[in-house]
Amino acid sequence: MGRKRFNNLEAALKSLRNPGTGTFDPTTIPSGSVLDNYYKFKTGQTSYTVTRTPESLPGGYDIKEVLAFGDLNSADPIAVGVSSRAAAAIASLGVSALDLNLDDLATGVNLRDFIPAKAVIFKPDAQVANQETSQITGLKYDPREGASYTLPFGQKSGGSGAGDLTYRGVAAGIAAASEAAGESVSFQEEDYPV
Repeated sequence: MGRKRFNNLEAALKSLRNPGTGTFDPTTIPSGSVLDNYYKFKTGQTSYTVTRTPESLPGGYDIKEVLAFGDLNSADPIAVGVSSRAAAAIASLGVSALDLNLDDLATGVNLRDFIPAKAVIFKPDAQVANQETSQITGLKYDPREGASYTLPFGQKSGGSGAGDLTYRGVAAGIAAASEAAGESVSFQEEDYPV
């Protein structure tokens, strides 16, 4: 399945299929077109590179703890990793460790195969970047300059109600705090082993 941002190009490729066989002839794609560039990327004929700046590297990991959403009755925190870079940035973001229900490691246990819920917070730079050309489609676009931070979160210790104890409730609080600070946020759900 194609990436969400390329849905229109995926639909264009599907429209070129022969209804009887489900296949299509790639020579029907106009050479040098955006669709041709995307098809070459998708089939591995071309590739693109992303260069990470040193300040975007994680720089080691800190161990923190959260209460899992998957076990509402447990008061036992679970140890989780967070990049040192993201942990250091919490003070400069619209959310706090309190919003994330993220504590320093005290009694957290290691739970095999547990993946905590995560908030990916994007803090944009104030400056406007110059247009760049997509390495995939060849189209010009306005890049969003800034930094992303991935932070685990969990239910609130001693909390009550959906806003404190459910994934959606805590995520809504994080989203409100981030948006109020001019940041955008996306979420990854918890994977609690059964």
